[in-house]
Amino acid sequence: MAESSSVLLVTDQYASSEDDSSTISREVAQTLTGAGRKVYSLVLEATEEDRKCAEADGVELILPTRRQGDTRTPCLDWLTFDHLNRYPRLPQDIGWIVGHAGVTSKAAATIMEERFPQAKLSLVTQTIPEDTEKYKDEEKAMGIGKKEESIRRDAEKADNVFSVGHRIHDHFTNTFRAIPKDKRPVHRLFLPEPSKTFQETTVEYVQGREKIVLFFSKVIDVGKLKGLDFTAKALARVAERSHERIQLRIRGVSKEEYRASMKILQASINSGKLIPTLLPHGTQEDICRDMHQAHLVLMPSRAEPFGLVGLEAMAAGVPVLISDQSGLAALVNEVVPEFHHSVLGITGDDSVDVRHWADQIEKVLQMSEAEFSRAAALKQKLLDSRYWEESHQCFLQACGGPGYDTQQPSPVQERKRDVDSTGETSASREALTLENPQGGHDQSPSLSTVDQTAALTAEIQQMELQDHLAITLMVDQHAPVRKSSARATPAQWVDGGLRELMNQRESMQIKKHRHQG
Repeated sequence: MAESSSVLLVTDQYASSEDDSSTISREVAQTLTGAGRKVYSLVLEATEEDRKCAEADGVELILPTRRQGDTRTPCLDWLTFDHLNRYPRLPQDIGWIVGHAGVTSKAAATIMEERFPQAKLSLVTQTIPEDTEKYKDEEKAMGIGKKEESIRRDAEKADNVFSVGHRIHDHFTNTFRAIPKDKRPVHRLFLPEPSKTFQETTVEYVQGREKIVLFFSKVIDVGKLKGLDFTAKALARVAERSHERIQLRIRGVSKEEYRASMKILQASINSGKLIPTLLPHGTQEDICRDMHQAHLVLMPSRAEPFGLVGLEAMAAGVPVLISDQSGLAALVNEVVPEFHHSVLGITGDDSVDVRHWADQIEKVLQMSEAEFSRAAALKQKLLDSRYWEESHQCFLQACGGPGYDTQQPSPVQERKRDVDSTGETSASREALTLENPQGGHDQSPSLSTVDQTAALTAEIQQMELQDHLAITLMVDQHAPVRKSSARATPAQWVDGGLRELMNQRESMQIKKHRHQG
């Protein structure tokens, strides 16, 4: 591997932030270290939980320098504008940088441009402002265009963009059409694997007259987005009709927001038979303990770009009801369509949604034992599919893994830098003149050279179109191998076939380069 062999993650916190970004960032890190890569993570601060998780994952955290007595709260500006002062001694072997779109993407691009100009930049995106912000306050709704534009501009500087789930991938596939082709990143799908914390847990059904319904979210600012308003009304109906004791537990509410959150909920519930229990933001271990006690996990969002907590509940084997307006619903339909009963519609008519969700919640709680059996089958089917492996292998390749040519500069980044510095692309210059191996210029390349180059180019393009089909066929042929080895990597279960395919294409690309020279 080349000297620039390490990966730098640019994050705000490694494992303990209150949104899903740190969960995905940690999964990215685990994917890389699991393949033997050295990973550093720039963070603004680190809790004991962050340090413990980083050590377990084999990731080295890099914290900002602070003068004695400096009590200012760390912010993203430290990463974006003050990184030279706050992080003066970064490792020099950085070859790849990974940022989070809408969070640290601007910082990652700035660090790449100012300190590691030869590094390759990848961005991970798991948000769709156009879907989510309209359910927040007026100021955020009016800022939708600005946020979408910011993500697009950051993507122009990236070599690769990985979108979490089909819903986000579809959205940005369309959005990136507005990026000029010579600046457009390679856009790929990233499917998250459920954390081992949930995969390795086993929940059990115990008969009783108390039923616990779990909801994971803040209340203030995002209650409408997350569907908490109509769900609270639906649960109140269930509680009024049920002979059992219904408990609603909501995890993700801070101490400072407790009183205001309870007031909002009570206005929706309007029933003495349902008094919610509000819990603070928790670790994955806290959430896993919650799920061990739950009879149902709800994710009724009006818009949910993906929905990690629903995926975690499925991986744990807990009954779930999720919104059809979520990226997770798309994954269920793609991977385990026979479990479509876990996906409920959101019509936008609150009276209809309250009635429909109340009926379905009531059925699940009444048939709790059967629902746990069905949830166990869903868990097994979901995990046996190993749906995430192909996208993780693509991510590894983008960060210098198998199939990546470390000797060649990134074509996308090379085009972008050429345009930025000269206003024309390298492709346009090659159309005018070809450099010979001695460094001179042949103003009249031979017809045979041009013909051979064109033929090779066409052949490579044809191979690229066939790559996905070839990979799919190899995966199907090796399905028994991957099911018998839960820890097998994609490179193992294709049994060398993919590597041979990549070697053939690399050989052709080398031939093309020689003819162009």
